[in-house]
Amino acid sequence: MLFLEEPIFSIYSIPGIMWVHLSLTTIPIMVIMLAPALRQIDAAYEEAGEMSGASALTIFFRVTLPLLSPAILTAFIAGLIRSLETFEVEQLLGVPAGIYVYATRIFEMISREPPLFSQALALSTVFLAMLFMLAGYYQIYLRRAGHRATLTGKGLRLQLRKRAFAPLISLVLILYVLFSIFLPLLVLISGSLNKLFGFFFLEDPWTFQHWLGVFGDDRFVRSVINSVSLGLTVGLLGCLLFALLSWVIVRSRLWSRDILSFLVWLPWAIPGLILGLTLLSLVLNVPGLNKLYGTLIPLILALIIKELPIGVQMIRTSIAQTSMELEEAAKMSGAGFWQIFRRITLPLIAPTLISVFLLIFASTIRDISTVVLIAAPGTRTLSLLMFDFASSGRFESAAVVGVIIAFISLCVAAIAFRLGHRQDVR
Repeated sequence: MLFLEEPIFSIYSIPGIMWVHLSLTTIPIMVIMLAPALRQIDAAYEEAGEMSGASALTIFFRVTLPLLSPAILTAFIAGLIRSLETFEVEQLLGVPAGIYVYATRIFEMISREPPLFSQALALSTVFLAMLFMLAGYYQIYLRRAGHRATLTGKGLRLQLRKRAFAPLISLVLILYVLFSIFLPLLVLISGSLNKLFGFFFLEDPWTFQHWLGVFGDDRFVRSVINSVSLGLTVGLLGCLLFALLSWVIVRSRLWSRDILSFLVWLPWAIPGLILGLTLLSLVLNVPGLNKLYGTLIPLILALIIKELPIGVQMIRTSIAQTSMELEEAAKMSGAGFWQIFRRITLPLIAPTLISVFLLIFASTIRDISTVVLIAAPGTRTLSLLMFDFASSGRFESAAVVGVIIAFISLCVAAIAFRLGHRQDVR
């Protein structure tokens, strides 16, 4: 930034790591998780508050937030757990500065010679205990507060609400996006074109050699195919599976649905590194499964398991916001379960499904911790290729792969938002 002569802080520090997570992971995930729930709130709830003389701030705290509380709690727990199990950012920015966190300590134990598998598994029990407490509190809260159906068959208006202070808020948000997302993306693009990453003001600093080197790498094309295939497969299969599980938890009368709702959180009790290590051991040691090693199937299974909690909780909240009378009307008309699920439930929660797919796709093509151990030496994704470049000090080539990952994610996001807009119009 040209108007600053000294850095604000070192990126190789706790504030630097926090900035990266807030800018590129935590806040975007929160927005993606909460936006569908907000879209399904009938404007009549807030208008009733206005008719009673309440201010916009009072309506926000007394009407909007209580209606969104299950989704907000889900987003909070998801953000907290994700922050505890993150690996790649801390590995690249924290370890050089002597900053170790939970995931990097586990990775260090596994990477030793000989590996300290028992100690790594023992350390993961701390994470398991913490998750049990969070999941238990989540179940107790939902049982006491319950879900409020905001999407009914009595008419619904999802109109945009304009406020006098909206331009000011919009300006603040635009500046945040500019400095937290687009500025780092610009630096990433520039770094991929630098002869030496980050040295923008050298004489004649620009070159395309790093792009040509990445495109000429034998692993590149296969990595692109693997990443896109993984993202689409995990996203589509995951959304269908998560929707079915969510319907069972919210709508069915099975005695075990509370247990199932609790167990859904378990994949997040296992750090990505431990999950990958466990599945790797399973694939290599179980007869018949060892033939799958070297294919994408173990990676697909691992990533679907990893995304299970966030997918189920987001879709569960959306189904709970939808009144049962809409499905009961179809049942009274003679429709069976699958017909109701396909023609009533899924269309009603389509905006949430699109958000879940987008979130899973982006997480899948960026994932490193889950697949770094289970991926065979000849099976690389773009994220693993980028991690290989960065770990070996080839930051310029890593930046090239990072730009490509960002481009693929933005293309899929544009398509998803387009489909989401059509659903909103309907």
